[in-house]
Amino acid sequence: MVGLHEKGYRVSLDDFGSGYSSLKALSPMIFDEIKFDRAFLKTDITKKEATLLLQLIKLVKSLNTAVVCEGVETAENVALLDQSQCDIFQGYFYHKPFPIEELESVYLSQQAAPSL
Repeated sequence: MVGLHEKGYRVSLDDFGSGYSSLKALSPMIFDEIKFDRAFLKTDITKKEATLLLQLIKLVKSLNTAVVCEGVETAENVALLDQSQCDIFQGYFYHKPFPIEELESVYLSQQAAPSL
């Protein structure tokens, strides 16, 4: 992966925090972006879990790495992530997944919608 990065390719680590991913995986690798798994933002997140998520985001940002949080589904999720340095919030709170063919119409409909 280092070779790809040196050739100018961006390298992302997806689903961090699920399966076999660990903090140890971060040390020898060069990632441009780390995508936190949706499991971090479950609906009944405890104060300890929220603190852990915020500290992990802070750690990743200290490595000059972009952070994406997947699974943003509620206003509470947004409020929590607003306290962090998360670069991109991704989830149903903003829009459900859709085919690429619908991108233009979805974009245009959101541009025409009045802001709150």
